[in-house]
Amino acid sequence: MLPPKWHAILCVCEHLGARDLSAVARTCREWRSLSLEPGFWSRLDLRGLASAERALGLLSTPKFSQTTSIAIQFCDALLDAHLALFPPTLREIVLDACHRITDAGVETVAARCRQLRKLSLYWNNHVSDKGVLKVALFCRHLVELSLSGCHRVTSNGTSRAARRAARRGAA
Repeated sequence: MLPPKWHAILCVCEHLGARDLSAVARTCREWRSLSLEPGFWSRLDLRGLASAERALGLLSTPKFSQTTSIAIQFCDALLDAHLALFPPTLREIVLDACHRITDAGVETVAARCRQLRKLSLYWNNHVSDKGVLKVALFCRHLVELSLSGCHRVTSNGTSRAARRAARRGAA
């Protein structure tokens, strides 16, 4: 159990990017021990990520086991294979303008992160109806799906995904 003074710090840390969180963890021994708390890394903002390999390789370590939110934007280094490293605890994923993500990567995320409530795939040109249907199949708790700029996603595909989600919700 954390002392009360740390709860406020954890709330502030939820709004910091990964680079800033790492700096906080290196401040002193006491803050380093705080960085080992699961809540410290619950939200990861990896916008501006230059090297997906190094940063995403860390996701399989225990300190990220309770991560619930991850945001990666405009990262052309992010590949479908990297998405298999995402912890299954994720509830919110933002992969905006990560142009090398395909339907296979979206299916990996959907199958692995079944508690997703929000998924943003804004401006991903290799995502199509096939990926959207997999999200509808696997992510039963999804309440927000952003597909703006995904030119291979058609109105027919989104309608089919919506019907699939509605049938699943009625079951």
